[in-house]
Amino acid sequence: MLGDVIPVSRHESPNQIFLPFSWGRDGLPLFILLALWVWLHEHVLFGGRAFVMADASRFFYPLWLHGAEVFQKGLLPLWNPDAGLGTPYLADPEMDCWYPPVRLLYFLLSPLTAFNLSILFHHLFALAGFWVFARGRDFSPAACLLGALLFGFATSAVCYTWDPVMLFAYAWIPWVFWSFDQWRKETTGYHLLLSISLGLQMASGYPLFAYLTILALVLESAVKTKLRDWAKLFISLTPAVLLAVGYNMAWGLPFLEFRNLSNISSRLNMTQSLPLGSLATWLNPFSFGQPLYTQVEVPYWLYSFHMGIPLLALLVWTAFKRKLQGGPAFLFLLWVLLSLGDTTYFGSWMKSYIPFYGWVVRSGYLLPLVFFFGARLGMQSAVQWVSPEGDKESIGMVRIFFALLLFGWAFLAGVPLDLLSTWASLLFLVVSAINVAGGPSTQVRWACLVLAVAFSIMPAARGINFTLEKAYYEQPPSILASMKEPGRIYQSPQVVDSYQTVSGNSIKDVYQRMKQNLIPNVPLGFDREEVSYPNPILLNSYLRWYLLTGSVSPKAVDPLLNYLSVRYRMGENPVALLEYPNPLPKWFSVVRAIPAKGWQAELGENNIQHFHFNQECWVGNPALIGDYSFRKVNETKRTANEVELSALGTGKALLVSSEMDYPGWRFAAGGIERALEDVNYGFRGAVLNPGEEKATLVYRPVSFRLGCFLSLLVMGFWASLFLQWGRSFIHA
Repeated sequence: MLGDVIPVSRHESPNQIFLPFSWGRDGLPLFILLALWVWLHEHVLFGGRAFVMADASRFFYPLWLHGAEVFQKGLLPLWNPDAGLGTPYLADPEMDCWYPPVRLLYFLLSPLTAFNLSILFHHLFALAGFWVFARGRDFSPAACLLGALLFGFATSAVCYTWDPVMLFAYAWIPWVFWSFDQWRKETTGYHLLLSISLGLQMASGYPLFAYLTILALVLESAVKTKLRDWAKLFISLTPAVLLAVGYNMAWGLPFLEFRNLSNISSRLNMTQSLPLGSLATWLNPFSFGQPLYTQVEVPYWLYSFHMGIPLLALLVWTAFKRKLQGGPAFLFLLWVLLSLGDTTYFGSWMKSYIPFYGWVVRSGYLLPLVFFFGARLGMQSAVQWVSPEGDKESIGMVRIFFALLLFGWAFLAGVPLDLLSTWASLLFLVVSAINVAGGPSTQVRWACLVLAVAFSIMPAARGINFTLEKAYYEQPPSILASMKEPGRIYQSPQVVDSYQTVSGNSIKDVYQRMKQNLIPNVPLGFDREEVSYPNPILLNSYLRWYLLTGSVSPKAVDPLLNYLSVRYRMGENPVALLEYPNPLPKWFSVVRAIPAKGWQAELGENNIQHFHFNQECWVGNPALIGDYSFRKVNETKRTANEVELSALGTGKALLVSSEMDYPGWRFAAGGIERALEDVNYGFRGAVLNPGEEKATLVYRPVSFRLGCFLSLLVMGFWASLFLQWGRSFIHA
């Protein structure tokens, strides 16, 4: 039958990579899956629109644009000088510098086209991955279609288009499990594919999902493997994990360096667990409100469990009939409990016993595994649901009862009674439950079950797939016309915090308003510099200065912003634009260096008002204390990773900047390379000796060079394994 679990003939040679496929059996379900994907994304595919919701437009697009522009110049974007007074770029995994699919798209296409296609491709890649995984486990095409719908169109999964790197890492989950399955069967070539899949999932921008995927692999294997074989399993799996980690050392080692100087430690203490009320989203995806019109504390994509009401009916009925498979059911329930975090006390327990589990700051990060294991369990339950055996005497009344019960409960949970798609889903689910001689055939019941799931989850998916015309990215904000001079743009921490949640009458109104107000990161997309840079990972030294600007009085904030080279200050609306006509340049010369006594002692309100940033600076190195000659400083060259300065004048000079100091920045003058100095509690300074009038600063971190060497070693090893596998495949 079309939807039954079918025995699939195995490959005759273990050297062949095996993908069970037949146009006769697989063609129609795959076409349906593709059609639903097209229907969901039709506005982007054919309507000239782009993804804009939340971090997609407020973070990823402008920052990926910076990286793409640097790559196009033949440079590596190791540093971003335009954001946050200067910050590491490649060291941030969300920049996807070491992820081939994104890099290839940005190399071949325009930035906006590459941005859209990277999201579209990975959503399709997730659907295809689950299909391949399920077929590899001998599920029929109809069951694979059902599972792919549940996995790929779950409400939070669609929300990952708002946070693209989450979507990228999510898309790799079924591919990792599929390659792991084939590796367990000792199929030649899959040890290579497993390590590559894990490596690319880590590189895709959200390594936390890769960590959770590895945990899920280990846990599932432990459930299915005899105790005496655990050590053998873990030892044999370790090389694949180590190779995957090794491939990511190019950004991984810089990230570890960045981590120690950033706010990550404080963020790890800001744990957030999902409330029990979030379980209501199983029935009503908008039980907490529609994200466009409702401000919620937790990001919407981290609390919605919705996978379609029919899935609940399948699971409840199968549990009632005692037909649930113990291992898959246990794993699914475990991930549901873990996704609630400390609400069920599991979160604290895991942090005490599982290495690195403390990085799972939000328990909602476990939802990808809920969806993956839920889709797997849903396929198994669906096979039982449409089975022609059993319940004939009751004409499937037990199934119909559970269908009516769950949908009735959904209406009580707030699903609108006039939502026709919900009634259509119920109707198709009831038809799929009828099991009587002369009734619907198994193929018809499978079709009705798939339709029931589609009608239940697709409207919600469409309702949150927010897009706008491409002009949103292509046309600069009108307020930039008033900013005729170059210089940094500043918004206070209080204004930035007001944009953490947004709501309004329409997508266009909300996002156009934020764009015209130059919310943080928007200026970066139009070749401007900014101080207010809301990134999950921030340098502590930058964060300290930035928060200081929001805590002092107007009399004290002006000297601070002048030193930080701020030319334009934004208020809550464009009318509040304030221009500072003569901000200090990013590099200038001071005539006096005084000893740093401590942040709290120096940066008090009165000290700031009376401190002359253009003439003096604080230094931590006692050897620098004293007077210096004045130099006229000009920038003669600037790239992402390099600055050249001209400092005309005589005598010994101390050059001071408003650019963040960071390990890896080197300074050369007079043909001699030497270390930079830390001035003003976290900024770069450079001492020029008499006769030295030119200085070059280059960002050349040892962490990247060592990490890149390790990554290239792994890539070479992968290449050798691939050639070895190719030879064995040819001679098989």
